[in-house]
Amino acid sequence: MAGALSGDVLPAQVIHKGKTDACHAKYNFPDDWDVAHTENHLANKDTSFRYLDKIIVPYVNKVRDELDLPLRQKALIILDFFSAQLSEEFRERIKELGLVYVYVQPNCTSELQPMDLSVQNIVKNHMRDQFEIVSWVEDTQHHLRLEE
Repeated sequence: MAGALSGDVLPAQVIHKGKTDACHAKYNFPDDWDVAHTENHLANKDTSFRYLDKIIVPYVNKVRDELDLPLRQKALIILDFFSAQLSEEFRERIKELGLVYVYVQPNCTSELQPMDLSVQNIVKNHMRDQFEIVSWVEDTQHHLRLEE
């Protein structure tokens, strides 16, 4: 998840565990969310680039346009100290896009990352609870069909 100082909360990225789109939850996420998958459901270099290109860049460009700023106007992004986002390739892509980055130091996210301090933990807990219910219902339905 990402947010802006304006109070905007940007669309989320949901990462499912699996190798194809068939692993995605049977849920209609908002159209502007980035729904992806990885073999272990964890973010990686590819999902980091996806989020940058599909969510961050369009938002920054929209704000630049709304504020009548030049397309190359610098914008600050605050990143977790995460290996995929630490790569030279990722940092170069950020610079190409006219973004400036700073990293929240390791083990300080819960105290210094603005999204963690505001909404991210609340949203993560709510989504986890919702998907545990959906998973339980799907598992129960599956077992009931097996017993028929």
